[in-house]
Amino acid sequence: PYSDCIKEENLKEYDSDIVRAFLQKNALYRQKDCILYCYGKILAKNCSCYDANYPIMDLNVPPCDGMDQFICHVNLFVEFFSQNKNI
Repeated sequence: PYSDCIKEENLKEYDSDIVRAFLQKNALYRQKDCILYCYGKILAKNCSCYDANYPIMDLNVPPCDGMDQFICHVNLFVEFFSQNKNI
């Protein structure tokens, strides 16, 4: 539900962790934000860190620093965004 087809007040009908996270933060829910949020979640899961440039709602990991996390982040970025070219 990230288009103009669904009004903001009707988002509560969709049960997904992404929609709930945006609603809890009173954030605007757009397709681009949804994809970037998904990337932030995948980054946290795979690289055990977060990048402040990407929206992430729950910071249970430290910021990305160090060469290993940087390499992980770059590789993940290339893989993820090559599949999502329309962002």
